[in-house]
Amino acid sequence: MSKITLLQTWEPKSLDTVVGQSTIVKILKGYIRNNNIPHLLFTGGPGIGKTTVANCIARDLFGKHWNKNIVMMNASDERGIDIVRGKIKEATRYAPIGGYPFKIIFLDEMEEMTEPAQRALRETMIRNQAVTRFIFSVNNINKVIPPLQDRCQIFRFRSISHDEIKIHIMKIAKAEKIDISPQHSMLVSVLAKGSMRRALNAIQSLSVLDEISEPIIRELMDTTVDVEHSRKLLKRVLTTDVEKYEEYLFQLVYANAFDPSEILQGIMDELIALNNPATLPAVLILADADWKISQGSTQMIQLRCAMFRMNQIKNKDRIMEVLK
Repeated sequence: MSKITLLQTWEPKSLDTVVGQSTIVKILKGYIRNNNIPHLLFTGGPGIGKTTVANCIARDLFGKHWNKNIVMMNASDERGIDIVRGKIKEATRYAPIGGYPFKIIFLDEMEEMTEPAQRALRETMIRNQAVTRFIFSVNNINKVIPPLQDRCQIFRFRSISHDEIKIHIMKIAKAEKIDISPQHSMLVSVLAKGSMRRALNAIQSLSVLDEISEPIIRELMDTTVDVEHSRKLLKRVLTTDVEKYEEYLFQLVYANAFDPSEILQGIMDELIALNNPATLPAVLILADADWKISQGSTQMIQLRCAMFRMNQIKNKDRIMEVLK
């Protein structure tokens, strides 16, 4: 295997080699044939190709000058209006290299910018339309102000399918001489949850092993809280005091390494699967915590608050009857 990572080795260098997002890629190729693109807003989960596609656009548009005509920034580093007045404004001042009509500014996690910063960014887009195109990447489009959305063509990136991931990692495994069976490749694909980045990171780790097995893959990748853990925690929350259920909660997070948001989702899935009106108050509590996490609240704090609120609801006995 190469000394650089699989992610680097197998990073697409053109839209022709992007895995998944076929409709989006087809439209973007049309833009490139016309040697022009509008401002773009890519939305979707992590690891599904938003940054990769932005780089491929620059490579296909600008050829050997691609890395001189795309400026990469991350809005989560500097969220306020100063980044617009400083770094972004400075980047718009420079003419494209190689005689191209415009350059690209790629702004990752743009939704993390404050509202005043987003409004200032919109004005910057309008003023520099002739020589600059913006590509924004967001995980949560609801945090992007509508006036800024209206200036962009929005593309919603979907999770990459299990089969697409499997075919790609089998191709990589053959080229890199990694001994992994089709069954184990499919398991990696499923546990990657639509993220090619997660799948390739897993293959990178598995490649150093003499033998790859299902338990090892699951231990490496499976952070989903199963029904047994979810139901056990739920019963403790509804039938015991705070000290006792939190002891088990801390075990799941700190000993078993489950992500707090995964625990929250596991309990919510369990309650929804019961399909009983008695569970609605608890589901609403979990949904509120999930929303707060999506807005940037600390996961563990929100999980503990949700468990405490569920511990205090009046119809605990009715939920327990449904669980039995």
